[in-house]
Amino acid sequence: MKIEEIQQLEKEEHELSQRLDKIRTALYLARVESALKSFSLESGKTILKDRRGREWRFAGINSIWHGSGKPWVNANKKLKGGGFGPGKFNLYSDWEVVT
Repeated sequence: MKIEEIQQLEKEEHELSQRLDKIRTALYLARVESALKSFSLESGKTILKDRRGREWRFAGINSIWHGSGKPWVNANKKLKGGGFGPGKFNLYSDWEVVT
């Protein structure tokens, strides 16, 4: 195989890789949008409850969520004073919507 052929194949591989990255990003964003609607999740407003009954405020969908099933969420922990802390914790898919 000639050097030019190898270079052409490398160029094609790079272009396909970039296209695949764009498709994966678009697919992930579509899954996130669908999950937000399906589970009525709104950042900073939706209150969640974990399996232990603790309350959390929805802060977003975890970026490592694979896109199927119940979304992995990040949430702010409810404080003793009634407000919510600034720290984000991963609840994975172990939560339910309260309000």
